[in-house]
Amino acid sequence: MFADCKIYLIKLLIACFAISIATSAIADEKSRAIECGSGDECTTIVPNSISEAKILCPNSPVQISWSKKSNWALISCSCNCTEQNNKNWFVNKNGTVIGLEAGRYFSRSLFSSNLSPTIPDIMAPHPMCKPADRKMVDRSSFLLLDKTPSQNSDPYCYDTIYAIDENGIIVLTENGVPLKKYNPDYFYNVSTTEKIKLMSISNKIFATWSSPTDIIEFKNLDVVVDRAYLYDQPSSQGVRRAYLIKGDEISTNGYVKNGYIKIKYTPKNGATIEKWIKCEDINYCGKDH
Repeated sequence: MFADCKIYLIKLLIACFAISIATSAIADEKSRAIECGSGDECTTIVPNSISEAKILCPNSPVQISWSKKSNWALISCSCNCTEQNNKNWFVNKNGTVIGLEAGRYFSRSLFSSNLSPTIPDIMAPHPMCKPADRKMVDRSSFLLLDKTPSQNSDPYCYDTIYAIDENGIIVLTENGVPLKKYNPDYFYNVSTTEKIKLMSISNKIFATWSSPTDIIEFKNLDVVVDRAYLYDQPSSQGVRRAYLIKGDEISTNGYVKNGYIKIKYTPKNGATIEKWIKCEDINYCGKDH
């Protein structure tokens, strides 16, 4: 009888252990649910099982965000604090890492209907210092909001930091002024150890998802019309005098907006340019964002 009870207790303990593991796995899976914005940007919490995340951000969860408009990812220590300044890293698949100690990430969809929304804060919500710039929002791969003291009735307000991918280089702008990489108020030197951990996190995350491959997947296509005019923005107002001719080869990640598609073109004797053209000019009109 005692032997039977002993066997039963062992089986019960094994069952409880299995349930505990399953519950932990489910919780971990929930913690990394992917949230996507208006078609071209997504964000998720890095799973607790990735040890590098705990080392980089011991007191807060690690968030990773990416955009189909860029080969860069944005990794952040999500600070739930009054300063609302996360520790941020822009990480490129080529190994380049930029450390930024200002602002916290928000999806561009935050400004889809209102360029001056009220921003949530741990103590109380605060206004924007001034409305965001619609053209800059549309050009940006990432947006960060920088909490600053205000001279108005509210003690604080938020400025917008625009992160724009210009031919593979991240350019950060705040209040119409590009941020210099040597400015210690914003940037800091990332150690080799940090870079290794950040690249490890990126590789582990992107290796397990199908959607992030769209970030770096470009198609090579030919111009099919006699003249394919270049545009600075996806609208008729952005037209340039320059144009491509039939047979010119371009590359694109398939990002279509308002009937225009973003392309890269490298002339034989020149630097790569990134512009918009009408999607029918290369016979590639996918889903419009």
